Parts: sequence; C-alpha cells; structure tokens
Amino acid sequence: MVQRDSKGKPQRTKYVALLHHGLSDSPYFYRDIAIALYKQGMNVVAPRWSGMGSVATDLFYTKRDEWYRDLRYSKQLALTYGDKIVIGGMS
Repeated sequence: MVQRDSKGKPQRTKYVALLHHGLSDSPYFYRDIAIALYKQGMNVVAPRWSGMGSVATDLFYTKRDEWYRDLRYSKQLALTYGDKIVIGGMS
C-alpha cells in the first residue's frame, strides 16, 4: 500500500512498515494492520514469502536461501517507499 499524490504518483514517507507473515501464512493476515498503518500516513510492504500462502506442498520444496532472498528483496523494496523501516512480524 503506497501513498500517492493527487496525480497518482507514489510518494515516499518518513516510515515504511515492512510486515512479514508467519510460517505457512500469507500477507492477508496483516490486512487490517496494513490498512491502519496506511491511514496513519505510512507506506506498507507485506510480501508473500516463497512457498507460503499457497498449497501446503509448496513449503516442502522451498529452501532457506529463498527466504533470505525474499528478505533482501523486501528490504530493498521498502526502502524505495520510505526513509526508515518499521518491521512487524510473527513466528
């Protein structure tokens, strides 16, 4: 969820929330929290981790290195939308 100006251009915010869901869950878990943070003026990034949020067997074939890649990517993405990252998560 990205704040936008009157022309629809994405706007950076001072803080960007980076919300990571728990094992075998999905970003949908953080929907209400993401909306609340967005309404407070923050941009919000809530990625879906590899192998999660789909069918259970996908998790069986997912390697730890994929999660490290997901974390690095989500951090880079968050920094494009805000100056400082506020991290939230579970598990």
